[in-house]
Amino acid sequence: MNEQLAALTVAMEVLPDALLIVDRQHQIVGCNRFAERLFGYQHGELIDRQVHEWLPKRAREAHKEHIEAFNYSGGERPMSERPVLHGLTKEGSRIALSIGISAVGEGDERLFIAVVRDARLLRIGV
Repeated sequence: MNEQLAALTVAMEVLPDALLIVDRQHQIVGCNRFAERLFGYQHGELIDRQVHEWLPKRAREAHKEHIEAFNYSGGERPMSERPVLHGLTKEGSRIALSIGISAVGEGDERLFIAVVRDARLLRIGV
């Protein structure tokens, strides 16, 4: 997995969207500078955190169930399926997000890549 993660991390830095790599345990194992900036974190602060930490508290349990279901379905969720979600910055401010998710790898090596966009900039349902 280290080679796969290293290749993904290099590619992520050249893309203009906020990107997170999440493992099967819901832990952030990779991100780019745009994700850090969007959520208000310094370089490296998102790594090893649980993805649920930047969700409003009332949405965390439901999100864990959605991740488990997605984990077993093995598919992808385009941004258009649920255009606006809400997340929290490091300081606790609520932000509107559009998130697309794809899975790479198999079994214990499976990772999830989330493309995260500030929905306010997209002008969709905000």
